[in-house]
Amino acid sequence: GSLCREQGALFVELPPGGAPGIEKGSLLRIKKAVYGLIDAPREWYTALQQTMDESGFKRSQLDSCLYYAWEKGRLIGALAIHVDDILFTGTREFQDIYMEKLRAKYPFKHWKMNEGEFLGRYLKKNNDGSISVNQKEYCDKMKTIELTRERRREKEADLNEKERSQLRGVAGALNWITTATRPDMAAATASVQQKITSAKVGDIAQANQAVAEARDHKHVTITIQSIPMSELALLVTADASWTSENDLKSQGAYMICATTKDVEQGHPVTVSPLKWKSQKQERAVSSTLAAELLTVSKGVAEATWMRHFFCEASLENYDLTNDERQCMNIPIIAVTDNKPLYDHIHADHGICQDKRLAIEILLLRRDVRRYNVTLRWIDTAQMLVDCMTKTRIKPQLMRHVLATGRYAIMEENAMLEAKRAHRHTRNAMK
Repeated sequence: GSLCREQGALFVELPPGGAPGIEKGSLLRIKKAVYGLIDAPREWYTALQQTMDESGFKRSQLDSCLYYAWEKGRLIGALAIHVDDILFTGTREFQDIYMEKLRAKYPFKHWKMNEGEFLGRYLKKNNDGSISVNQKEYCDKMKTIELTRERRREKEADLNEKERSQLRGVAGALNWITTATRPDMAAATASVQQKITSAKVGDIAQANQAVAEARDHKHVTITIQSIPMSELALLVTADASWTSENDLKSQGAYMICATTKDVEQGHPVTVSPLKWKSQKQERAVSSTLAAELLTVSKGVAEATWMRHFFCEASLENYDLTNDERQCMNIPIIAVTDNKPLYDHIHADHGICQDKRLAIEILLLRRDVRRYNVTLRWIDTAQMLVDCMTKTRIKPQLMRHVLATGRYAIMEENAMLEAKRAHRHTRNAMK
């Protein structure tokens, strides 16, 4: 129907060349939502929401842009909306009934099945049921900043406005791939971003190296593998660098992967990266322990939130206010390479002198004891996200895990014994 705009009626002139049946020089009154106007997004969402309700979709309680389709207590499809882009998955029944209703209502310009581009990512459903996501074409198009030979020699000179603008463009491109599909580029991206305001000519070389690395490893792919709900667990690997580098002060990073419950048994298991983040700590901290704790806590909180989504997708009559029992069926395994943090969380009593830090320890300790959260300690060499906080750490482990979809956590006592044996061998060789 027609819109009633609070600001009054809205009129537009005819476009160049006019319109059939309308006299030249006429004014047109806008009666409905038009793309580009401030009320268009809300009107589009309202209309789409009505269509989804009429088509039998059930909106998520956790995300208003996520919808489910159920038949006799069985989930047959899911659909996610980003403005006017839609991504869906489901059975043939879901496609034939639910999606055909949407296609009849809206004339979609592009409709791609099993593979195609979505929000700048290339998605593909593989023969084994897994879904791969990459940005190979985007990485191919990333450009470095060109400088003359004479300008490159002025390493300590301040950037001019054009160079700084170009550096911002490079930082934006790096951040885009890092957040979408390339966690292996997180530390390099953070380093470039944090230097923009005070960057020198020499810093452009570092930015160009990051672009070159992104292009050299353009085939890095995120693969989401099939895992039965009865076997599902969430793995949180978290790490922080506390003032260890000038370019990455108090940087924290975590990655959450879908995996299987036998991940705690120490052998390689399936892992599917679902979410990752690398950023400066939100508040100043006074120790490595504090930096590691804040990052682990943030990763566990995010995994807890994601656990609710899996529960919602498992139950047609899901109730957010009463889902604790269902959530407990999906264990969260958090991993740290900070032994003092591991010892603090597993201690029967006692907390540190820093009271603010003590609160975080008590909260994480509560999660471990009450909400099916496990905290494991591993050696730094096994830390998957170590490369996301430190530029000096090469991301070979990260890229290997992304390529194979496999990861293992060595048992704590076995790891300590291996470290003792390594020290003994090293001392014997001196």
